[in-house]
Amino acid sequence: KQWYQRRVRVSPSPSRHFIKQMEDRQCLLRNYTQNIDTLEKVCGIRNVIQCHGSFSTATCRMCGNKVDSDTIKEDIMKQIIPVCKRCPEPTPQSILKPDIVFFGEGLPNEFHHAIEADRLKADLVI
Repeated sequence: KQWYQRRVRVSPSPSRHFIKQMEDRQCLLRNYTQNIDTLEKVCGIRNVIQCHGSFSTATCRMCGNKVDSDTIKEDIMKQIIPVCKRCPEPTPQSILKPDIVFFGEGLPNEFHHAIEADRLKADLVI
């Protein structure tokens, strides 16, 4: 709920604008971020790996249906657990979980594939 309320008031930091400039000048191989606020996208950075995912989408734990965050916003604001509309009947597994990495969960496959490819190409990692 707080993320939805906060996202209308927050804008990209100067450091994110710097990263965008680095990308524009072709000095950035890839931007790996732990931030889940999608402000890299707002800033216009294209080549981003969201290591901890983002709140921009949610996925059904049962059938894998992926929805945009606006689809679950009303339920979240009412503090109701969003349920997948594609599943034939609600079960404890048919909830729509934000596509973020919770404590104890592994990082997404996209991270592991990209870091393996990038680790030998990068001159500097910050």
